[in-house]
Amino acid sequence: HPRVWQVGPAFAHPSVRASRSAHPMLRWFRGAVLGTARNPRVWQRAAFASRRRPCTAKDDDRGDSAQAHRALDLFLVNASPAATREVDVFLKMHDRSPLDVFLLDSLRSVLVSSGAFRDEWVAFAKGAQKKYRANSASQGWLQFRAFGGADAAPALASIAVDACGAGAVARMGVARIDHVLSPATAAMLRTFILAERDACAEVAAADKATWAELFSRVLSPTDVGTAPPTTRWDLRLPWEPTVRVAVHEMLSGQLGIAFRDLNGGEGGGDDAVLWECAAVISARGSAPQIVHGDTLFSPGAVMHTAFVALQNIERHQGPTRFVPNTHHGDTGKQAHQALADDVGTSGGHSDTAGVQYCDAAESVVALLAVGDCTLYDSKVHHCGGPYLDTPQTTASMPPPSQPEERILFYVSFRHPDAESTTNADKHGDGSIRTELALRRLRLGELRGPAADAST
Repeated sequence: HPRVWQVGPAFAHPSVRASRSAHPMLRWFRGAVLGTARNPRVWQRAAFASRRRPCTAKDDDRGDSAQAHRALDLFLVNASPAATREVDVFLKMHDRSPLDVFLLDSLRSVLVSSGAFRDEWVAFAKGAQKKYRANSASQGWLQFRAFGGADAAPALASIAVDACGAGAVARMGVARIDHVLSPATAAMLRTFILAERDACAEVAAADKATWAELFSRVLSPTDVGTAPPTTRWDLRLPWEPTVRVAVHEMLSGQLGIAFRDLNGGEGGGDDAVLWECAAVISARGSAPQIVHGDTLFSPGAVMHTAFVALQNIERHQGPTRFVPNTHHGDTGKQAHQALADDVGTSGGHSDTAGVQYCDAAESVVALLAVGDCTLYDSKVHHCGGPYLDTPQTTASMPPPSQPEERILFYVSFRHPDAESTTNADKHGDGSIRTELALRRLRLGELRGPAADAST
């Protein structure tokens, strides 16, 4: 999400970015390896045990990235002599390809012959991926508790029907707009999404290479454990009639005007390109996400997203938490730096998993009714909450009558003047089907009446 456009390349070389979605593991790998590499003890061990010569200027001339060399250093700590010899042979080749391409092709089993290195490299990547997922879920729980849990934050208030949604987003980074979808349309879309999720999961299980085309990476897809089930999905949606009708309906009123105004107003806002069209599905037991922005901090607008509830969302169902005013100005810049410092990703030595940042932050949660939405700036800090067990009920609090899965349908539009949509690989590829991304639908085409849903 961030999520056919590349928000954070698996490695730096452009030829690698061009084939980024060929292997679903790659969407995790950069964060997994670099997350492991932040531990100074790991790097001390790697520096001591690495059997590969250090990166030289000659290596840089070949197009090798620093990330690729770091990943290889970590791999060589425990690599077999046979695998090490294969690496040495490759590095000494006069006309070798960039190291990034070699490592990527090895994961994809493309143009790299079977042998000790390829087998050990794939196993190493899988182990890094598994550790990264577990660490992400553990960090999410620490941050969730630092925020005060499910009941501490106030609910995000909705704006008035005649209010300027764009103004609220510009000021706070997020706004709640009610009734953008009718209950009937939301119900039809919800049924379609669940059926599509099940069908796509079946296809991906038979052909793992298709997973990256049908699903996007989502933070904390599983909770902490040895073999936990998947409880959160980011499903890229096909441009089918049910989806088209819903998009036209939600953009035909206040939400569509807000999108236009945020992307340049009447002078060009309708030129904003549809950048994402997907749904986040959370099942009971899903872990909280780590706090993040969908794009890196920058002075100008990058992207805006609308999350639309397809059922009522209560506190125990993991409503989205937002930290207002973290999207612009000095306050936003300082907030992004503070979070990076707190989780140890900015080059410093702090590694408190973001607990200090979350403990000090003032947040709101999006408790939505069916058809309501949150519209937010891609830079504002936010996270999905955990889907907890149904709370105990009393005579004054009737039991909630909710569907099992919590579904947020979402669309994003990239600002016409945005220079970059990178988010340092927080989410991976853009959450949009390739065939839909290639159409480059613009906001103005989608704000028309639902009768023109053939667009």
